[in-house]
Amino acid sequence: MALLKTAIVGGGVLGLVAGLRRAEAGDLVTIFEAGEQIGGLAGSFNVGTVGEPVMLEKFYHHIFRTDRDIIRLVAEMGLDSEMVWGTPPTCTLWDGKIYRMDGVFAAGSPFAGTHFDTALALLNFAPLPFLDRVRFAAMGAKLKFTDSHEGFAGQTAAQWARREAGDTAFERVLLPLLRGKFGDRYSEIAQSWLWSRFHERTQQLGYLRGGFDRLYAEVARRFTEAGGVIRTSASVADLRTGAGGVTLTTQDGAAETFDRVLVTAPTNAFLTMAAGELPDDYVVKYRGAVDYLAAHCLVLSFAESFGSFYWLNVNDAGYPFLALVEHTNFLPASDYGGQHLLYVGNYLPQNHPLLSKSATDILSQFAPFLTKINPRFDAERVRGVHSFAATHAQPVVTADYAERLPPHETPLPGVFLANMAHVYPQDRGQNYSIRLGERMANLL
Repeated sequence: MALLKTAIVGGGVLGLVAGLRRAEAGDLVTIFEAGEQIGGLAGSFNVGTVGEPVMLEKFYHHIFRTDRDIIRLVAEMGLDSEMVWGTPPTCTLWDGKIYRMDGVFAAGSPFAGTHFDTALALLNFAPLPFLDRVRFAAMGAKLKFTDSHEGFAGQTAAQWARREAGDTAFERVLLPLLRGKFGDRYSEIAQSWLWSRFHERTQQLGYLRGGFDRLYAEVARRFTEAGGVIRTSASVADLRTGAGGVTLTTQDGAAETFDRVLVTAPTNAFLTMAAGELPDDYVVKYRGAVDYLAAHCLVLSFAESFGSFYWLNVNDAGYPFLALVEHTNFLPASDYGGQHLLYVGNYLPQNHPLLSKSATDILSQFAPFLTKINPRFDAERVRGVHSFAATHAQPVVTADYAERLPPHETPLPGVFLANMAHVYPQDRGQNYSIRLGERMANLL
């Protein structure tokens, strides 16, 4: 039996895992990655200043105890002993004050010394009247113990959560987060998205010491060891089908024919590379069916810690960023040569002007707001500043989202499609990309 030649367009987490499994099954697999490195949104950069590289994700990452697919993959790659689990402090900025939201109750509280899930931690959130805290906690518990999103079909998160939690809790806790993440589209977001945020998450977080780059480097090593080929800086410009199979042509004009192809790029990118091949009704139905927001992270390096939190939701209006994540309040600064590392995170429209600004210009823009949070902040004392943007980072999960997703089997023989949008009803994340990669390998 002849070996099957399989191509995977996209070297992110999904493509790497699908490629590994097909190579292990005996396919001749080539991964085409448009960028200079593998990993996609889980890609990393060298934050070290001297000596050996010290890798850190361009966009903040951690996993949850419920993320069983990535936990299994970490163990399979022999890295489970390097996983760090903990409950770093999670906080919310409201009305100029920082409140703990991770279920660690203050001395004197009847819950002192007890860890609760975030929903029950709202019982300690002073900006809400006590009965509103109880109501919000009940809403969170309802989502946590509802096993399926299907009962929320057709409902929006804003309508459902306001009804369940009440106006005050919704406007002070959830509305700033929905608006901060989805901007003017917040009222369209499906309740299934909010269900996933509560149902799938745990208070305890995990991180792979040395960064998740170690995981994907090992996946890539085993992939190539099984005969796979990874081509970086290889953007696929054209996809054509014929009697001999599926021919891919990269931007430099190189062409190669395969028995089958899995495209993991966004659906619009697939429609462009296969222009003229796909039926008109398919193109009309799925062109622009799923909108995306861009992600942006400014990564700052300090000699001292910025704050006492790991994660800070910025719920006050007027701030030009959504969240602060101080990575080295989870992992020790000693892992990074003594640097304290802070992510300043945003979700933005794909044409937002901030995405084209330099890192130093963005720091200048953000500095007054960082000073409001920490009056000791001094931009002159920032030791390093890095800016990263990804235009297709967060699908806009509308109430009719499931109907907008194209099937994995496309109208083209031997051509399959799977991308971040297909992890629905879960939100984007490494775990669900790994799960989808495994599923697509089985489908192939």
